[in-house]
Amino acid sequence: MYKFTDTNFNSKQKRNYKILRLMFNWACWLAIACLVLPVSYELLAIYREDQANYELKKQKAANTVLGILTERFFLQWEEEGKERSRFQGDPKEIIQQTSTFKTMMRNIYPDITPESALKKLKKNPNDFIRYAARNMEFEDIDNWLYHVASDEFEIRESDVPILDYLDFCIRGKSGTSWGHIAIDEAQNLTPMQLRMLARRVDHPSA
Repeated sequence: MYKFTDTNFNSKQKRNYKILRLMFNWACWLAIACLVLPVSYELLAIYREDQANYELKKQKAANTVLGILTERFFLQWEEEGKERSRFQGDPKEIIQQTSTFKTMMRNIYPDITPESALKKLKKNPNDFIRYAARNMEFEDIDNWLYHVASDEFEIRESDVPILDYLDFCIRGKSGTSWGHIAIDEAQNLTPMQLRMLARRVDHPSA
């Protein structure tokens, strides 16, 4: 990954970089108090109904926060009597590399994997039931709860459709797609298993 250090810039860019880092670090402490929490709730509310996957929502939120912080930096820059056009470099690229910005985004949209999400659900079956009732058939819920273990995390066969669904929600559709899939004894599959197969077909009919 490209890292911003003094050696990456000429003398004028070094000066701008140091100024930006000082101003940004100061601004971030203020942002934590009056920006991060309000924006966190606001972003979550905005993207809650977004049909995009989690990673795409996280990127949209990062771009929104980055735009706010960049604008605040330039407002401070202009308050000191300087013109935006005289700033050398891209503040967004520098801000993205700071630990403060990365911490902000982790607090708003933490990194999630299908396995970590499933592990959390296994430790909190009541939460699982509350959320699963909106998207899963009773047969799937009952089958999964039968294997819930509060102390140990083990992926079982009944977990595979759930992991696949979580992966779809987090990363979106990925992997190989087929023109059609032939299934023997398809009536024995649960609705969630059928949806898992449907996500691997270009134009699913069921």
